[in-house]
Amino acid sequence: MSMPRRLLIVDDEPVLARGVQRALQRAFPQCVVEVFHDVEGARLRAAEVTFDVALLDVHVGSASGVSLGLALRQIAPGLPIAFMTGEPQAAETSRALALEPLAILTKPFSAEDVVNVIEMASERGR
Repeated sequence: MSMPRRLLIVDDEPVLARGVQRALQRAFPQCVVEVFHDVEGARLRAAEVTFDVALLDVHVGSASGVSLGLALRQIAPGLPIAFMTGEPQAAETSRALALEPLAILTKPFSAEDVVNVIEMASERGR
């Protein structure tokens, strides 16, 4: 995959999601970075458009970002996914490993960390 064109961010923390969105837009100005604060909205959007990389919170409110990751992979097999979490030892975080994510970023993380994950996806290809 060349540089990504469309990125998906799903996190129920609007301030964090906006910060990640800004960092990615600065690093990849050619990209469309879409942000969702709920699992269902993200899943519906992913059925409409093709995302190059998804960055998902492990817990999105009371919903599971890992379950969303599974659904996204059904829609787009091979989609590069990275997870964000404030609870790296949680069972749901362990469940995320089954999806062979690009990374699991532990909150708080830096803008550079997020940019590195997207670059890693570009280098890996799809």
